[in-house]
Amino acid sequence: MHIDGKYFLAQSPKYFEAKAILSVNLIRIFDEENNLLEESKISKVTIERFSNSITFTTGSVFSPSDIGFRWDFEDKPSRFFEKISSIRSVIVLSILLLPLLGWFSVTKVIPKFAEQVAESIPEAYVNELSQNALARFDEYAFEPSMISESKQTEIKRLMNRIIKRLSIENEFNLIFFKSDLTGSNAFALPDGTIVITDALVNKLEDTPDALLAILLHEIGHVEKNHGLRLIVESLGVGILFYYIVGDIPGLTELITGSAFNLIQSSFSRSMEIEADEYSLESLKKLGLSSDLFVYAMRSLVDEDDSISDSNILSYLSTHPGIEERIESAKKSE
Repeated sequence: MHIDGKYFLAQSPKYFEAKAILSVNLIRIFDEENNLLEESKISKVTIERFSNSITFTTGSVFSPSDIGFRWDFEDKPSRFFEKISSIRSVIVLSILLLPLLGWFSVTKVIPKFAEQVAESIPEAYVNELSQNALARFDEYAFEPSMISESKQTEIKRLMNRIIKRLSIENEFNLIFFKSDLTGSNAFALPDGTIVITDALVNKLEDTPDALLAILLHEIGHVEKNHGLRLIVESLGVGILFYYIVGDIPGLTELITGSAFNLIQSSFSRSMEIEADEYSLESLKKLGLSSDLFVYAMRSLVDEDDSISDSNILSYLSTHPGIEERIESAKKSE
């Protein structure tokens, strides 16, 4: 079998009128005077993706004159098994590297991607998400606060003063709830709503600056956009399509409807460390000791295990790795 066409020299516009001769495993290219121009095993040539030209390992190209001609290389069993043999090492290497790739995606790629997506969510959607999540918390865990109005006002004024002194631009709203299920706790939602339980207020009643350290930790979560990043990470690659095609409305609607994802998640170790550092740095700016943070965290340790047992309240889990974080805070002094 022979095929008429043109033979192009590697990296050159120069060509010869030529013909390709096929045998079982070989392809040979001859010029019009039957001089051999190229010889190769069929398994070594490459069929161009959008044409019927073939490329040799030397870089030269043979292009059939009949544009409708199709090579039948892929139909030959020998071709198939040779290809499998040639890529076997690649397949083995890919299998070996798959766990590493998965780890890299989870620990590096997705968090970075989540950070970028979180910054693109409009404020209206952030507010809606936060209020949906708060309604969920209210349904499952909260009762009206028993803290007096005067005490609530005092704590709110304390928080507002430090926000002003630290020149924090985000707006925050502090609300109080009673909850026998969550115990002494505080948490922040993406829109700047900070919830604090009666039990925590009562536990730190004699050390208001320790309560301030807790509030600064929660403010740190909002300033670092941890809540939204947590949701994006929990949704994983499911939101990748929206982001790639630039469908921000579709993306934000997906995230807004994910209040349940938020309350079933908990901040990562790195997020907790970031919020800790924010609190410690803020205390230093205010001229206060990091011992206040240590005292506040220590006051929560006894209740942490009972809170983390509730799946619906994972978001309220009082901060994983707390002992390690206490030791880190001690060293920051």
